[in-house]
Amino acid sequence: MLKNSKIQILLILSLGIVLFLAGCVDTSVNPIPSSLNYRSQVKVVNFATGVASATIKLQDKSGSVTSFGAVAYGAENGGGFKDIPAGNKTLLFNNGESYKLSADTDIKMRVFILGSSSDRRVAKLTERYIFQTKDSPNSENLYPSDSAAVNFMNGSSDASIDGFIATAQGGDTTVTFSAALESGHAVSNVKLKAGSYDFYVLSAGDTLATFKTVLGARSRYTAAVYGSSTTLKGKVFKDD
Repeated sequence: MLKNSKIQILLILSLGIVLFLAGCVDTSVNPIPSSLNYRSQVKVVNFATGVASATIKLQDKSGSVTSFGAVAYGAENGGGFKDIPAGNKTLLFNNGESYKLSADTDIKMRVFILGSSSDRRVAKLTERYIFQTKDSPNSENLYPSDSAAVNFMNGSSDASIDGFIATAQGGDTTVTFSAALESGHAVSNVKLKAGSYDFYVLSAGDTLATFKTVLGARSRYTAAVYGSSTTLKGKVFKDD
């Protein structure tokens, strides 16, 4: 009988300890989410040769569609960057063409549609991480107080670009690429002082295109060329 009494006492004490520990659990912390919501921010640019205006959409595996509307040749979609679920997509172009595309997690990006229908290419350019805003900690180097950061995209159908000259009142800045920039490729984060510029796009010692722009301090841009080598045009898009 004594042994049974000791066992009963131990069981009662054990139950009390379990109930005490359960009461100490911190229920104020955030619960683990049942699913993770990975996001991307996307803009699309129509550099497709011969397509004056195109409807552009992104469709995910579930069939859900994000529409970017009708985008004119040489332009980007209106209304800012679209916040969409990250992951594999199908880009639906001009109600007849489709291309595979991955919208990367936590990335702000531009998607360029290039070339003709017989030689179509879809290129994407990472602008930055979504969380690297002007006011975020540790992002000062992305937004210099007196300068702009410029990405340069070759969106032409056939031109090879060696570099460019950015001419301002304070003097010229020559940017030479380490290797010729082929169609669909880009160079990122060229720093230029804020101000008004004339851009001269260079290939094999020749100027293929010129265009003007104004760059603001603590701002980010994408400068791009498009069209064929004989009709090359330039455009500057503001990222931030």
